[in-house]
Amino acid sequence: MKTTPKRIARVGMIAGVGALALLANPALSSAVVAGTADVTVEGATVVVKLSGVSSPTLIGCAAQILDSKNEGPGGLVPLTGEPGVGTYTSPVLDNGDYRVVAVCTDASGLTGLTAPGGVPVTITGGTSSELDFGSLNLNFGS
Repeated sequence: MKTTPKRIARVGMIAGVGALALLANPALSSAVVAGTADVTVEGATVVVKLSGVSSPTLIGCAAQILDSKNEGPGGLVPLTGEPGVGTYTSPVLDNGDYRVVAVCTDASGLTGLTAPGGVPVTITGGTSSELDFGSLNLNFGS
């Protein structure tokens, strides 16, 4: 597969928009890319492993990790072989609930490799924005 910075940017944009579009309208997932996505949590990261990815006109695949605000990290999934295999590992995430979406793009459009709405995951080994002071005693005297 020939990759140039312009093509990578285009695939990233298409895949990102496509992932959000699939959340809103799962019927968009009727294109013809074959393959599967396996989603696991490893510590405070999400790992998306694609396998069996195949299409005569495959452009690329991407994974997106979405929080309750439909925001979060994502990126292209580099594929090797035919049929293709590849892995995306998220950066360290905050504790919380997320949905994971994996999509591939070919000349026919977008294909979702995860269930409509994404695969739910919970991170418990990450960071938290809460402050825990434990037992705090203040004594100001009399």
